[in-house]
Amino acid sequence: MSFIIKIVIILLLSLIQFQLRAQSNEIFIEEFFRDLINNSTELHNYLSKEELEKSNRLGIAYENVKDKFLISFDIEPKVKEQIKLGNLKYEIKTETLEEDFWRAVFIVNEINLRKEFYFRKNKLISPSSYFTNNWLQQSSKYFRLIYSNPSLINEYTVIQLDSFIDKMIEELKIPNEESKVLRDKKIHYILCKDADEIEKLSGFNTRGIYILAYDEIITTYNFHVHEISHLLINYKLKQLPLYTLPILQEGFATAFGGRGGLAPNVLIDMGRFLVKSNFLQANSIFTKKNFMLEDASLTYPVSALFSSFLINDIGIEEYLKVYKKFSGDDNFVATVDPDFMFKDFAKRFDDFLTNDKNKTDISLNHDDSGKNIINGEFGSIKETGEEYFIETKINLLLSNSSIPADYQSKKWNDLFENAKYSGEKYLIIVNSKEVNVYNLFTNNLIASYSSGFSQTGKTIPYENGFYKFSINKNIFDEDLASLQISTINSK
Repeated sequence: MSFIIKIVIILLLSLIQFQLRAQSNEIFIEEFFRDLINNSTELHNYLSKEELEKSNRLGIAYENVKDKFLISFDIEPKVKEQIKLGNLKYEIKTETLEEDFWRAVFIVNEINLRKEFYFRKNKLISPSSYFTNNWLQQSSKYFRLIYSNPSLINEYTVIQLDSFIDKMIEELKIPNEESKVLRDKKIHYILCKDADEIEKLSGFNTRGIYILAYDEIITTYNFHVHEISHLLINYKLKQLPLYTLPILQEGFATAFGGRGGLAPNVLIDMGRFLVKSNFLQANSIFTKKNFMLEDASLTYPVSALFSSFLINDIGIEEYLKVYKKFSGDDNFVATVDPDFMFKDFAKRFDDFLTNDKNKTDISLNHDDSGKNIINGEFGSIKETGEEYFIETKINLLLSNSSIPADYQSKKWNDLFENAKYSGEKYLIIVNSKEVNVYNLFTNNLIASYSSGFSQTGKTIPYENGFYKFSINKNIFDEDLASLQISTINSK
């Protein structure tokens, strides 16, 4: 047989194999979407073994949800019903991707619906499994960290993430055998460089999200403990309804995990100011409808304050009972009236606010009698009991010797477009109206005072060219005497 004939035969066989594979994919995809629309009891058979194990690894299950791996990825029930009634038509477009991946796009033009489904060979996989296939990975005590850009993460933050889990295991009273599962199976933490990457992986345009289907955190924050808090309360409850009243769901996650780069203490202080100043009361956002009518910058701090009070008042075990009591399906959460619950706690909540000493992390006292620990052209820092008293002319940068190699702080880049970041850990920004303290390793605002969010409205004391204020020592996780002071350098 001549060489040319052999080549022709090989090409023909390759073409036949391609056509057979295409026909096989076409039949498979028709069957998949038919079963998806009809809510087949066999949908799990379409999922790869690895993905099914990933979805079930922590043992969290939701009432009346038989296919956990489809949470937020499924087609809406109302759309399915209209398709079955013949009122909507859909089309499927498939696309071959690299290696053995491919994508099917479900399109309903009449309602502008487009949903993407990813496959490896003839098995359904999560979008995150496809997009992070070649990303870098590392493991810690409780986490499997996956990231596209290593400059966005540092060893300090990884240690802090594990420490947060240790703290929450104690807070939620998670038993040893369950904490071992977390250590063995890991929380998947996917760190994205921007919102575009998150949208590809999750389907949502957001800065961070907890994906219930696979118990993974997808985020642009290297220390996103708000979403981790959502995961941990679900892990503690194990079997729970899919929806919870927002004041409890977001209140718990904000009270322990902060939100949007703001530490819990900052948001609870803000909630205290909002309630005491009658900007927003907790009982006005008990229903889901009222919660959604207000801006999240108001509802989350007030919810954090209320959940913090409730946990301190009745204890975590009773709080979890209340949390589960006001969880249910979407209709239940949308219509339940929890007013009676507030009436039970109203007097105690009022007493809590009345007796609250309102001790903030940043105060405007003038106790400069303490021990001098740092002096310089900027001014000085003194130890005064539980606080550091600071006199400064300028914003301060504080560094320690453990500068993360190649790490770039996102918060720094947000704040200073034309200044060079050199691995500093803390940043203190001060002006006449506010003092803000940032941990640049976690990109969090860890303490804040603003005259606009103070009931007194006092501005920052300014004498002889120096701003004067005090910061609670507990804000920092090391002695400031061990740190170096520097100033902001232009690029």
